[in-house]
Amino acid sequence: MTQTKQLKQFSKHTLIALLLTCFNCSSFLEQEPGSQTSITELLDTTDGVVTALNGAYHDLEANVRGERYATYADMQAGNITFTPTETGNNTGQITVPFNIENVYNFTDLADDSNLDGFYDDSYDIINQANLILEYVDALTDSNENIKNQIRAEALTIRAYVHFILSQVYAQNYGFTADASHLGLVYSKTTLTNGITYPSRETLATTYDLIIDDLTSAINNYSNTLLLDGPTYSYFNKISTQALLARVYVSKYDWQNAYDLANEVILNSGKTLTPSEDYIAEWKKTDLPISEVLLEFSIPRDTGGTVGGSLSSSYGFTSTADYADYVASEDLLNLFETNDLRGQLFLETNLPTLIDGELEDRPYYFTKKFQDNPAL
Repeated sequence: MTQTKQLKQFSKHTLIALLLTCFNCSSFLEQEPGSQTSITELLDTTDGVVTALNGAYHDLEANVRGERYATYADMQAGNITFTPTETGNNTGQITVPFNIENVYNFTDLADDSNLDGFYDDSYDIINQANLILEYVDALTDSNENIKNQIRAEALTIRAYVHFILSQVYAQNYGFTADASHLGLVYSKTTLTNGITYPSRETLATTYDLIIDDLTSAINNYSNTLLLDGPTYSYFNKISTQALLARVYVSKYDWQNAYDLANEVILNSGKTLTPSEDYIAEWKKTDLPISEVLLEFSIPRDTGGTVGGSLSSSYGFTSTADYADYVASEDLLNLFETNDLRGQLFLETNLPTLIDGELEDRPYYFTKKFQDNPAL
């Protein structure tokens, strides 16, 4: 027998021995890794499910704060433009930010998209919500009020993410007379084995499913506080009603939109910020405007240092340190002289390359996202 055959024979016998040994010690192999927690183990308790819910909110805040999604609507509408390069050989030159270059130039492709991260992260968040919904009913260390609140917030997260996906990846509701054009893959179950390829629903069905989830959520809210931090950072019955009203607006269902919006106005306990206070509230560093129903809090470490905010896209520190996006003059020209909205911007001159020469030109940064702001 050659050495190669001896090695093969040895390997074969060793593998059989290992398999027999492992067959007799299955309980050992089923132990959880010491440094990891399985999904089943984590979601077996209320504390674990609430931790997972907190994680879903964390990922949701990061996803909607991301440059690509945060600038998408205003870029499409012409409400924003770009700042000149601060330093170096390209000082004063205006270029399209790299992260939205394909979308801006109408060259975005399915397999080479600026928004692929937003798309993937959105369905990851949806999957997190689905996991929570699949495990919440089996909790034995909880009461119905807590389980209903968990269920309501998870349903709202699932519906909200599908809704914002529909705004990016589907035509508007009236694109066809009966909204029979393509909408989204509406995911209501988690992926467990292998890879599945579900089909996209029509937009009419997509909206029906969003509305069903939000309606179910509204019926489940128990006003139980599950998470620490400002209550406006998490979905509740009022903010979910407001979201559903927004969905009805997009569906052109004006009566339902009116009824829900009116209910929010009457029952939220919120009043519109007085005009004389609006600019000061808009500029507040760490608190939302008093009329806000929902505002996801930005991440901070134990020392209070901000982990990220929209100032990374819209902030201004100095003429040598500023972000890429400012309000366009097209937008500002829409405001009449006495329009309060025209005062919400910080005007500053920046060196801009014009016909080969640097000239100071005005740029308009929003006053909101400055100095470690809240989202």
